[in-house]
Amino acid sequence: MFFKGNKQNAKLGINDATQTLMALDIGSTKIRLIAGKVDTDGQVDIEGYKELRSRGVNKGAVTDINLLSATLAELIGNFADEVNIEPYRFIVGVPGQFIRSYSKNGTATCQSGVVTVADRNHAVENARAGVKFDMDYESIHVIPNYYITPTSSDVRNPIGQYAGRIDVNCHIVACMSSHMRNLEHVVGMISPDFHIQEFSYDGIAASDAVLSAGEKEIGVCLIDIGGGTVSVTVYDNNNVVMTFGFDGGGDAITQAVAKQFGIPMDIAEDVKVNYGYADTDLSAPQNLADQYLNVTVTDPYSEQRRDVRIARWELATQIRTCLGDIFQMIGNRINQYVSENRITLNLGAGFVLTGGVSNTIGIDKVLEIELIQRSATYSQLGGQSKVRLGYPRGVRKAVNQESMRLKPDYANVVGLLRCGYNHLIDSYTPRDTPEQAEGKGGLKRFMDWISREL
Repeated sequence: MFFKGNKQNAKLGINDATQTLMALDIGSTKIRLIAGKVDTDGQVDIEGYKELRSRGVNKGAVTDINLLSATLAELIGNFADEVNIEPYRFIVGVPGQFIRSYSKNGTATCQSGVVTVADRNHAVENARAGVKFDMDYESIHVIPNYYITPTSSDVRNPIGQYAGRIDVNCHIVACMSSHMRNLEHVVGMISPDFHIQEFSYDGIAASDAVLSAGEKEIGVCLIDIGGGTVSVTVYDNNNVVMTFGFDGGGDAITQAVAKQFGIPMDIAEDVKVNYGYADTDLSAPQNLADQYLNVTVTDPYSEQRRDVRIARWELATQIRTCLGDIFQMIGNRINQYVSENRITLNLGAGFVLTGGVSNTIGIDKVLEIELIQRSATYSQLGGQSKVRLGYPRGVRKAVNQESMRLKPDYANVVGLLRCGYNHLIDSYTPRDTPEQAEGKGGLKRFMDWISREL
Protein backbone atom coordinates (compact mmCIF):
# COMPACT_ATOMS: atom_id res chain seq x y z
CA MET A 1 0.00 0.00 0.00
CA PHE A 2 1.28 3.44 -0.90
CA PHE A 3 0.24 6.80 0.47
CA LYS A 4 0.55 10.04 -1.43
CA GLY A 5 -0.93 13.51 -1.02
CA ASN A 6 -4.07 14.08 -3.08
CA LYS A 7 -3.45 17.66 -4.19
CA GLN A 8 -1.61 16.72 -7.35
CA ASN A 9 -4.20 14.09 -8.25
CA ALA A 10 -7.00 16.61 -7.82
CA LYS A 11 -5.15 19.15 -9.95
CA LEU A 12 -4.83 16.64 -12.77
CA GLY A 13 -8.44 15.51 -12.50
CA ILE A 14 -7.63 11.98 -11.45
CA ASN A 15 -10.72 10.35 -10.03
CA ASP A 16 -11.23 7.17 -12.01
CA ALA A 17 -9.24 4.09 -11.03
CA THR A 18 -10.06 2.49 -14.41
CA GLN A 19 -8.41 5.21 -16.45
CA THR A 20 -5.60 4.57 -18.91
CA LEU A 21 -2.27 5.20 -17.22
CA MET A 22 0.93 6.33 -18.96
CA ALA A 23 4.39 5.38 -17.73
CA LEU A 24 7.86 6.51 -18.81
CA ASP A 25 10.94 4.44 -18.08
CA ILE A 26 13.83 6.81 -18.79
CA GLY A 27 16.84 4.54 -18.82
CA SER A 28 20.44 5.00 -19.83
CA THR A 29 20.08 2.58 -22.75
CA LYS A 30 16.42 2.88 -23.77
CA ILE A 31 13.46 5.10 -23.05
CA ARG A 32 10.14 3.28 -22.95
CA LEU A 33 6.58 4.63 -23.01
CA ILE A 34 3.65 2.39 -22.12
CA ALA A 35 -0.09 2.90 -21.77
CA GLY A 36 -2.41 0.52 -20.00
CA LYS A 37 -5.12 -0.14 -17.47
CA VAL A 38 -4.81 -2.01 -14.18
CA ASP A 39 -7.79 -3.75 -12.62
CA THR A 40 -8.50 -4.42 -8.96
CA ASP A 41 -6.67 -7.77 -9.17
CA GLY A 42 -3.51 -6.09 -10.48
CA GLN A 43 -3.94 -7.47 -13.99
CA VAL A 44 -2.50 -5.18 -16.67
CA ASP A 45 -4.03 -4.55 -20.08
CA ILE A 46 -1.38 -2.90 -22.24
CA GLU A 47 -2.93 -0.54 -24.76
CA GLY A 48 0.20 0.89 -26.31
CA TYR A 49 3.98 0.64 -26.20
CA LYS A 50 6.92 2.36 -27.86
CA GLU A 51 10.65 2.65 -27.18
CA LEU A 52 13.66 4.60 -28.47
CA ARG A 53 17.37 4.49 -27.80
CA SER A 54 18.16 6.80 -24.94
CA ARG A 55 19.83 10.15 -25.57
CA GLY A 56 20.66 12.84 -23.03
CA VAL A 57 20.89 10.35 -20.14
CA ASN A 58 23.96 8.74 -18.61
CA LYS A 59 24.00 6.49 -15.53
CA GLY A 60 20.38 7.41 -14.93
CA ALA A 61 21.10 11.15 -14.73
CA VAL A 62 19.97 13.86 -17.14
CA THR A 63 23.12 14.97 -18.96
CA ASP A 64 21.55 17.02 -21.77
CA ILE A 65 18.10 18.48 -21.12
CA ASN A 66 17.52 19.60 -24.71
CA LEU A 67 18.58 16.27 -26.20
CA LEU A 68 16.48 14.26 -23.75
CA SER A 69 13.46 16.50 -24.33
CA ALA A 70 13.81 16.09 -28.10
CA THR A 71 14.05 12.31 -27.67
CA LEU A 72 10.93 12.22 -25.50
CA ALA A 73 9.07 14.44 -27.99
CA GLU A 74 9.95 12.02 -30.78
CA LEU A 75 8.90 9.03 -28.70
CA ILE A 76 5.60 10.59 -27.64
CA GLY A 77 4.86 11.72 -31.20
CA ASN A 78 5.50 8.25 -32.62
CA PHE A 79 3.44 6.72 -29.84
CA ALA A 80 0.47 9.01 -30.51
CA ASP A 81 0.61 8.30 -34.26
CA GLU A 82 0.85 4.51 -33.95
CA VAL A 83 -1.34 3.83 -30.93
CA ASN A 84 -3.83 6.68 -31.36
CA ILE A 85 -3.53 7.66 -27.70
CA GLU A 86 -2.56 11.19 -26.70
CA PRO A 87 -0.28 11.01 -23.64
CA TYR A 88 -0.19 14.08 -21.42
CA ARG A 89 0.54 12.90 -17.87
CA PHE A 90 3.08 10.29 -16.91
CA ILE A 91 4.28 8.04 -14.12
CA VAL A 92 8.08 8.26 -14.22
CA GLY A 93 10.62 5.94 -12.66
CA VAL A 94 13.70 7.03 -10.73
CA PRO A 95 16.78 4.81 -10.28
CA GLY A 96 18.38 3.72 -7.05
CA GLN A 97 21.31 6.13 -6.91
CA PHE A 98 18.89 9.05 -6.49
CA ILE A 99 16.97 7.67 -3.52
CA ARG A 100 17.34 7.52 0.24
CA SER A 101 15.20 5.26 2.40
CA TYR A 102 14.10 5.45 6.02
CA SER A 103 12.26 3.26 8.50
CA LYS A 104 10.03 5.29 10.78
CA ASN A 105 7.20 4.73 13.25
CA GLY A 106 4.13 6.92 13.59
CA THR A 107 1.21 6.99 15.97
CA ALA A 108 -2.32 8.37 16.19
CA THR A 109 -5.04 8.51 18.82
CA CYS A 110 -8.37 6.95 17.86
CA GLN A 111 -10.96 9.37 19.25
CA SER A 112 -13.91 7.06 18.67
CA GLY A 113 -12.19 3.98 20.08
CA VAL A 114 -12.37 2.36 16.64
CA VAL A 115 -9.65 2.77 14.01
CA THR A 116 -10.90 4.82 11.05
CA VAL A 117 -9.29 5.69 7.73
CA ALA A 118 -8.50 9.12 9.12
CA ASP A 119 -6.76 7.57 12.15
CA ARG A 120 -4.73 5.27 9.96
CA ASN A 121 -3.76 8.10 7.61
CA HIS A 122 -2.86 10.30 10.57
CA ALA A 123 -0.46 7.66 11.91
CA VAL A 124 1.15 7.23 8.51
CA GLU A 125 1.50 10.98 8.03
CA ASN A 126 3.09 11.29 11.47
CA ALA A 127 5.64 8.67 10.45
CA ARG A 128 6.46 10.59 7.29
CA ALA A 129 6.64 13.90 9.16
CA GLY A 130 9.07 12.38 11.63
CA VAL A 131 11.75 11.83 8.98
CA LYS A 132 14.49 14.43 8.73
CA PHE A 133 15.19 14.17 5.03
CA ASP A 134 18.67 14.74 3.68
CA MET A 135 19.12 18.08 1.96
CA ASP A 136 17.57 18.14 -1.52
CA TYR A 137 15.41 15.04 -0.93
CA GLU A 138 11.64 14.61 -0.70
CA SER A 139 9.44 11.56 -0.15
CA ILE A 140 7.91 9.69 -3.09
CA HIS A 141 6.77 6.52 -1.29
CA VAL A 142 5.37 6.09 2.20
CA ILE A 143 4.77 2.35 2.54
CA PRO A 144 3.10 1.06 5.73
CA ASN A 145 4.72 -2.25 6.68
CA TYR A 146 2.57 -3.15 9.68
CA TYR A 147 0.35 -1.59 12.34
CA ILE A 148 0.35 -2.11 16.09
CA THR A 149 -2.82 -2.18 18.18
CA PRO A 150 -3.40 -3.38 21.77
CA THR A 151 -4.21 -6.86 20.47
CA SER A 152 -1.43 -7.42 17.89
CA SER A 153 1.95 -6.09 16.78
CA ASP A 154 1.53 -7.34 13.20
CA VAL A 155 -1.76 -5.88 11.97
CA ARG A 156 -2.03 -5.49 8.19
CA ASN A 157 -5.38 -3.70 7.95
CA PRO A 158 -6.33 -1.86 11.15
CA ILE A 159 -9.57 -0.33 9.88
CA GLY A 160 -12.49 -1.18 12.17
CA GLN A 161 -10.43 -2.58 15.04
CA TYR A 162 -11.15 -1.43 18.58
CA ALA A 163 -8.18 0.60 19.79
CA GLY A 164 -7.54 3.84 21.60
CA ARG A 165 -4.26 4.26 19.78
CA ILE A 166 -2.64 2.94 16.61
CA ASP A 167 1.04 2.73 15.71
CA VAL A 168 2.53 2.09 12.28
CA ASN A 169 5.92 1.16 10.91
CA CYS A 170 6.60 2.72 7.51
CA HIS A 171 9.29 2.34 4.90
CA ILE A 172 9.78 5.78 3.37
CA VAL A 173 11.56 6.33 0.06
CA ALA A 174 12.81 9.82 -0.78
CA CYS A 175 14.21 11.00 -4.12
CA MET A 176 16.68 13.75 -4.93
CA SER A 177 14.59 16.84 -5.66
CA SER A 178 16.96 18.23 -8.29
CA HIS A 179 16.68 15.01 -10.31
CA MET A 180 12.87 15.21 -10.23
CA ARG A 181 12.90 18.91 -11.17
CA ASN A 182 15.17 18.13 -14.13
CA LEU A 183 12.73 15.50 -15.39
CA GLU A 184 9.74 17.80 -14.87
CA HIS A 185 11.52 20.50 -16.86
CA VAL A 186 12.32 18.05 -19.66
CA VAL A 187 8.69 16.94 -19.94
CA GLY A 188 7.36 20.50 -19.68
CA MET A 189 9.60 21.61 -22.55
CA ILE A 190 7.68 19.31 -24.89
CA SER A 191 4.32 20.91 -24.12
CA PRO A 192 2.90 23.00 -21.27
CA ASP A 193 0.04 20.49 -21.15
CA PHE A 194 2.37 17.63 -20.24
CA HIS A 195 2.82 16.74 -16.56
CA ILE A 196 4.57 14.13 -14.48
CA GLN A 197 1.75 12.61 -12.48
CA GLU A 198 4.09 11.01 -9.97
CA PHE A 199 7.53 9.53 -9.46
CA SER A 200 8.15 5.93 -8.48
CA TYR A 201 11.33 4.15 -7.44
CA ASP A 202 12.48 1.66 -10.10
CA GLY A 203 13.08 -1.07 -7.51
CA ILE A 204 9.51 -0.83 -6.24
CA ALA A 205 8.12 -0.76 -9.80
CA ALA A 206 10.09 -3.82 -10.89
CA SER A 207 9.02 -5.63 -7.72
CA ASP A 208 5.36 -4.89 -8.44
CA ALA A 209 5.81 -6.32 -11.93
CA VAL A 210 7.49 -9.63 -11.14
CA LEU A 211 7.21 -10.58 -7.46
CA SER A 212 4.33 -12.56 -5.99
CA ALA A 213 2.77 -11.92 -2.59
CA GLY A 214 4.09 -15.29 -1.48
CA GLU A 215 7.67 -14.34 -2.31
CA LYS A 216 7.39 -11.09 -0.39
CA GLU A 217 6.00 -13.00 2.58
CA ILE A 218 8.83 -15.53 2.88
CA GLY A 219 11.54 -13.03 1.94
CA VAL A 220 13.03 -12.05 -1.40
CA CYS A 221 15.60 -9.66 -2.83
CA LEU A 222 14.94 -8.06 -6.21
CA ILE A 223 17.96 -6.78 -8.14
CA ASP A 224 17.28 -4.61 -11.18
CA ILE A 225 20.40 -4.04 -13.30
CA GLY A 226 19.89 -1.59 -16.14
CA GLY A 227 22.26 0.03 -18.57
CA GLY A 228 23.60 2.59 -16.12
CA THR A 229 21.96 1.90 -12.79
CA VAL A 230 21.36 -0.79 -10.17
CA SER A 231 18.24 -0.76 -7.97
CA VAL A 232 17.66 -3.18 -5.09
CA THR A 233 14.56 -3.92 -2.99
CA VAL A 234 14.47 -6.42 -0.11
CA TYR A 235 11.25 -7.86 1.36
CA ASP A 236 10.69 -10.09 4.37
CA ASN A 237 7.40 -11.03 6.06
CA ASN A 238 5.57 -8.80 3.55
CA ASN A 239 7.59 -5.81 4.76
CA VAL A 240 9.86 -3.62 2.68
CA VAL A 241 13.14 -4.04 4.56
CA MET A 242 15.59 -2.18 2.30
CA THR A 243 15.64 -0.03 -0.83
CA PHE A 244 18.91 1.24 -2.27
CA GLY A 245 20.91 1.51 -5.46
CA PHE A 246 23.96 2.88 -7.22
CA ASP A 247 25.15 3.80 -10.69
CA GLY A 248 27.03 1.38 -12.91
CA GLY A 249 25.17 -1.58 -14.36
CA GLY A 250 25.56 -2.69 -17.96
CA ASP A 251 27.47 0.39 -19.10
CA ALA A 252 30.26 -0.41 -16.63
CA ILE A 253 30.56 -3.86 -18.20
CA THR A 254 30.62 -2.38 -21.70
CA GLN A 255 33.31 0.09 -20.67
CA ALA A 256 35.45 -2.69 -19.22
CA VAL A 257 35.14 -4.68 -22.47
CA ALA A 258 35.96 -1.60 -24.56
CA LYS A 259 39.09 -0.87 -22.54
CA GLN A 260 40.27 -4.45 -22.45
CA PHE A 261 40.15 -4.89 -26.23
CA GLY A 262 40.70 -1.29 -27.32
CA ILE A 263 37.40 -1.00 -29.20
CA PRO A 264 34.73 1.76 -29.27
CA MET A 265 31.84 1.60 -26.81
CA ASP A 266 29.21 0.88 -29.47
CA ILE A 267 31.14 -2.13 -30.76
CA ALA A 268 31.86 -3.30 -27.21
CA GLU A 269 28.13 -3.12 -26.43
CA ASP A 270 27.29 -5.22 -29.48
CA VAL A 271 29.96 -7.78 -28.61
CA LYS A 272 28.79 -7.96 -24.99
CA VAL A 273 25.10 -8.38 -25.82
CA ASN A 274 25.46 -10.85 -28.69
CA TYR A 275 28.47 -12.94 -27.68
CA GLY A 276 28.98 -12.48 -23.96
CA TYR A 277 28.60 -15.04 -21.19
CA ALA A 278 28.53 -14.33 -17.47
CA ASP A 279 31.21 -16.92 -16.70
CA THR A 280 33.72 -19.01 -18.61
CA ASP A 281 33.02 -22.24 -16.70
CA LEU A 282 29.45 -22.15 -15.42
CA SER A 283 27.48 -20.97 -18.42
CA ALA A 284 29.61 -21.09 -21.55
CA PRO A 285 30.15 -23.98 -23.97
CA GLN A 286 33.08 -26.22 -23.12
CA ASN A 287 34.99 -25.20 -26.23
CA LEU A 288 34.77 -21.46 -25.44
CA ALA A 289 38.54 -21.31 -24.98
CA ASP A 290 38.97 -22.07 -28.66
CA GLN A 291 36.50 -19.46 -29.92
CA TYR A 292 37.43 -16.00 -31.18
CA LEU A 293 35.60 -13.03 -32.60
CA ASN A 294 36.97 -10.77 -35.31
CA VAL A 295 35.64 -7.22 -35.28
CA THR A 296 36.58 -4.35 -37.55
CA VAL A 297 37.20 -0.89 -36.09
CA THR A 298 37.22 2.17 -38.34
CA ASP A 299 39.06 5.34 -37.34
CA PRO A 300 36.50 8.21 -37.62
CA TYR A 301 39.12 10.67 -38.89
CA SER A 302 41.45 8.71 -41.16
CA GLU A 303 38.82 6.09 -42.04
CA GLN A 304 41.53 3.49 -41.70
CA ARG A 305 40.28 0.08 -40.65
CA ARG A 306 41.86 -2.42 -38.32
CA ASP A 307 40.83 -5.88 -37.23
CA VAL A 308 40.62 -6.82 -33.57
CA ARG A 309 40.63 -10.45 -32.45
CA ILE A 310 38.67 -11.10 -29.25
CA ALA A 311 38.99 -14.32 -27.30
CA ARG A 312 35.53 -15.24 -26.06
CA TRP A 313 36.88 -16.68 -22.81
CA GLU A 314 38.53 -13.32 -22.14
CA LEU A 315 35.26 -11.52 -22.92
CA ALA A 316 33.44 -13.78 -20.45
CA THR A 317 36.11 -13.10 -17.84
CA GLN A 318 35.57 -9.35 -18.10
CA ILE A 319 31.80 -9.75 -17.77
CA ARG A 320 32.22 -12.12 -14.82
CA THR A 321 34.49 -9.70 -12.98
CA CYS A 322 32.11 -6.76 -13.40
CA LEU A 323 29.07 -8.78 -12.32
CA GLY A 324 30.99 -10.05 -9.32
CA ASP A 325 31.76 -6.47 -8.29
CA ILE A 326 28.07 -5.49 -8.58
CA PHE A 327 26.84 -8.44 -6.53
CA GLN A 328 29.51 -7.97 -3.88
CA MET A 329 28.49 -4.32 -3.46
CA ILE A 330 24.89 -5.43 -2.98
CA GLY A 331 25.88 -8.13 -0.53
CA ASN A 332 28.00 -5.70 1.48
CA ARG A 333 25.11 -3.25 1.78
CA ILE A 334 22.69 -5.94 2.92
CA ASN A 335 25.18 -7.44 5.36
CA GLN A 336 25.90 -4.01 6.84
CA TYR A 337 22.19 -3.31 7.32
CA VAL A 338 21.61 -6.69 8.96
CA SER A 339 24.58 -6.18 11.29
CA GLU A 340 23.74 -2.59 12.26
CA ASN A 341 20.07 -3.37 12.95
CA ARG A 342 20.75 -6.75 14.55
CA ILE A 343 18.12 -8.53 12.55
CA THR A 344 17.85 -11.93 10.90
CA LEU A 345 17.10 -11.74 7.21
CA ASN A 346 15.35 -14.80 5.85
CA LEU A 347 15.22 -14.73 2.07
CA GLY A 348 13.20 -17.87 1.60
CA ALA A 349 12.42 -17.01 -2.03
CA GLY A 350 16.02 -16.05 -2.77
CA PHE A 351 16.88 -13.49 -5.44
CA VAL A 352 15.05 -12.25 -8.52
CA LEU A 353 16.86 -10.48 -11.37
CA THR A 354 15.36 -7.89 -13.72
CA GLY A 355 16.74 -5.27 -16.09
CA GLY A 356 18.58 -5.61 -19.38
CA VAL A 357 21.74 -7.10 -17.85
CA SER A 358 19.68 -9.97 -16.41
CA ASN A 359 19.48 -11.38 -19.96
CA THR A 360 23.20 -12.24 -19.78
CA ILE A 361 23.55 -16.01 -20.05
CA GLY A 362 24.74 -17.50 -16.75
CA ILE A 363 24.14 -14.41 -14.61
CA ASP A 364 22.00 -16.44 -12.20
CA LYS A 365 24.89 -18.79 -11.48
CA VAL A 366 27.27 -15.91 -10.81
CA LEU A 367 24.75 -14.36 -8.41
CA GLU A 368 24.41 -17.67 -6.59
CA ILE A 369 28.16 -17.84 -5.98
CA GLU A 370 28.68 -14.20 -5.01
CA LEU A 371 25.65 -13.63 -2.77
CA ILE A 372 24.60 -17.02 -1.45
CA GLN A 373 27.57 -19.32 -1.16
CA ARG A 374 29.92 -16.64 0.16
CA SER A 375 27.68 -15.01 2.74
CA ALA A 376 26.40 -16.30 6.07
CA THR A 377 23.52 -13.84 5.88
CA TYR A 378 21.68 -16.13 3.46
CA SER A 379 22.51 -19.40 5.20
CA GLN A 380 18.81 -20.05 5.72
CA LEU A 381 18.47 -20.69 2.00
CA GLY A 382 19.61 -24.19 2.83
CA GLY A 383 22.18 -24.45 0.07
CA GLN A 384 19.49 -24.55 -2.60
CA SER A 385 19.73 -22.48 -5.74
CA LYS A 386 17.12 -19.76 -5.37
CA VAL A 387 17.86 -17.33 -8.17
CA ARG A 388 15.48 -16.67 -11.01
CA LEU A 389 14.84 -14.15 -13.76
CA GLY A 390 11.83 -11.91 -13.19
CA TYR A 391 9.32 -11.82 -16.04
CA PRO A 392 6.39 -9.37 -15.82
CA ARG A 393 3.35 -11.23 -14.50
CA GLY A 394 -0.36 -10.62 -14.86
CA VAL A 395 -0.24 -9.04 -18.34
CA ARG A 396 -3.38 -10.18 -20.12
CA LYS A 397 -2.98 -8.29 -23.35
CA ALA A 398 0.13 -6.84 -24.93
CA VAL A 399 0.20 -4.81 -28.13
CA ASN A 400 3.35 -5.09 -30.24
CA GLN A 401 4.09 -8.25 -28.27
CA GLU A 402 6.59 -9.52 -30.84
CA SER A 403 8.84 -6.51 -30.35
CA MET A 404 8.19 -6.18 -26.62
CA ARG A 405 8.47 -9.84 -25.60
CA LEU A 406 7.95 -8.96 -21.93
CA LYS A 407 11.47 -9.96 -20.92
CA PRO A 408 12.94 -9.07 -17.52
CA ASP A 409 14.12 -5.71 -18.88
CA TYR A 410 10.46 -4.65 -19.23
CA ALA A 411 9.76 -5.12 -15.53
CA ASN A 412 10.20 -1.43 -14.70
CA VAL A 413 7.86 -0.01 -17.30
CA VAL A 414 5.10 -2.57 -16.61
CA GLY A 415 5.54 -2.12 -12.87
CA LEU A 416 5.20 1.65 -13.16
CA LEU A 417 1.60 1.12 -14.30
CA ARG A 418 0.86 -0.89 -11.16
CA CYS A 419 2.57 1.74 -9.01
CA GLY A 420 0.42 4.42 -10.61
CA TYR A 421 -2.71 2.41 -9.92
CA ASN A 422 -1.71 1.76 -6.30
CA HIS A 423 -1.03 5.44 -5.74
CA LEU A 424 -4.33 6.30 -7.33
CA ILE A 425 -6.51 4.10 -5.14
CA ASP A 426 -4.48 4.58 -1.94
CA SER A 427 -4.17 8.36 -1.99
CA TYR A 428 -5.31 10.22 1.08
CA THR A 429 -9.08 10.76 0.93
CA PRO A 430 -10.31 13.67 3.04
CA ARG A 431 -13.41 12.89 5.06
CA ASP A 432 -16.62 14.82 4.57
CA THR A 433 -17.26 17.80 6.79
CA PRO A 434 -20.38 17.53 8.99
CA GLU A 435 -22.12 20.02 6.70
CA GLN A 436 -21.38 17.90 3.63
CA ALA A 437 -22.50 14.73 5.36
CA GLU A 438 -25.82 16.23 6.44
CA GLY A 439 -26.62 17.08 2.84
CA LYS A 440 -26.46 13.47 1.76
CA GLY A 441 -29.12 10.80 1.96
CA GLY A 442 -28.77 7.80 4.25
CA LEU A 443 -27.85 5.37 1.44
CA LYS A 444 -25.28 7.77 0.04
CA ARG A 445 -23.71 8.24 3.48
CA PHE A 446 -23.63 4.48 3.96
CA MET A 447 -21.95 3.92 0.58
CA ASP A 448 -19.42 6.66 1.33
CA TRP A 449 -18.66 5.00 4.66
CA ILE A 450 -18.12 1.67 2.88
CA SER A 451 -15.72 3.28 0.37
CA ARG A 452 -13.79 5.04 3.14
CA GLU A 453 -13.56 2.30 5.70
CA LEU A 454 -13.27 -0.72 3.43
